[in-house]
Amino acid sequence: MISFAIDLFFFEQKVEIWANRNLLTKRDYKYIYMNNMVLNVEIEKERFVMTIQVKENIRPTCCAYEKTEFKPIGKTMIRMDRNESVFGLSKRVTEAINAELSNLASYPENSARALREAIAGKMKMDADRVLIGNGSYELLALIAAVYIDSGDECIVSYPSFIWYEKFTLLGNGAVVAVPLKDFKIDAEGVLRKTTLKTKIIWLVNPNNPTGTILSPKELDAFIGRVPKSALVVIDEAYAEFSKAYDMSESALLTEKYDNVIILRTFSKFYGLAALRIGYAISNVEIIHDLFQFRIPPNHNRLGAAAAKAAFGDEEFFNETKAKVIEQREYLYDRLDKLGLRYIKSEANFIFVNFGKDAKAVEKELKNRNILVKPGKEFGFEEWLRITFGVREINDRLLGNLSEIMENRRKAS
Repeated sequence: MISFAIDLFFFEQKVEIWANRNLLTKRDYKYIYMNNMVLNVEIEKERFVMTIQVKENIRPTCCAYEKTEFKPIGKTMIRMDRNESVFGLSKRVTEAINAELSNLASYPENSARALREAIAGKMKMDADRVLIGNGSYELLALIAAVYIDSGDECIVSYPSFIWYEKFTLLGNGAVVAVPLKDFKIDAEGVLRKTTLKTKIIWLVNPNNPTGTILSPKELDAFIGRVPKSALVVIDEAYAEFSKAYDMSESALLTEKYDNVIILRTFSKFYGLAALRIGYAISNVEIIHDLFQFRIPPNHNRLGAAAAKAAFGDEEFFNETKAKVIEQREYLYDRLDKLGLRYIKSEANFIFVNFGKDAKAVEKELKNRNILVKPGKEFGFEEWLRITFGVREINDRLLGNLSEIMENRRKAS
């Protein structure tokens, strides 16, 4: 009884300390473990229970919970906000998926060996230099989890894909943001911020949301000046859409340098977003490091089969790329005629400046069943990011934009 009384006294003192630090909230009872026994302790004056909080370093990025209602987006709504491809699928994809439907009760082969060998074969490299992921998201998270130590610095270009920052913070790293220069990754600016504390340099190339690129030669010159202790992660999610970017040349950077990882995906150009397949290429040591800590298996059977089929369809690749380039040039011409400023892109989206009208234009397009991405989410309130597609979709966008802009001119 004496021991219990002493323990209870110290527990009550802890409760007072916790309460003073605002770590507790009111409740009738607190259950605690004490002397290997579960005790039901009633606190007479005020009743408290501990509040679970997210890690301190990510609290500034969190927002308060708000209950939202799920409102399905109708089939008539045109999604020009998600950078998905609307240029269709390889005909081989349906055949590959149908061939796997009878095997859904079995887990896929652990490493997606067949897909890795197909990718490596085209790039003339060892399959052990390729890692398959559940989309690029998983690979980004895996890289952060495996390599970032508490206090490490990771450099991101701003604005860019927000998840580089989030994965850095989840790994207890510090984010160092370097603004774009002329809407393009500022390689010199990144180098000025690079120190021996830098663990990862995150680059998305083409950049999202601006669509600008660093060429493989520019990347080569840049990486050659980065300390060997820092990883350079190049996310090429939109590279297949580029007219100028040579992906075979950029892949050679993983042979020339020991600190480079290139990420690619089947979600964008290949139109397989729902199947969640991405891949990383690097040297065998880095791929082995990552392989040991990914969830086994980290991909689905249908996705791996579809990705392999699409990757091997050269006719689909060439035809789709030609359509993308044609429609991008078509949009440039029409946007010029509308008098709108935009950034020339190497992706499947265009960053367009609507000035102070941006928010109103976005809202009016939504009212007309067209969704676009607000630049405000990237810190550019006067801009909208617009994913383009086939001619029919682009003409519908342009026709509505023309009406909206004309109405606003008359109103002013």
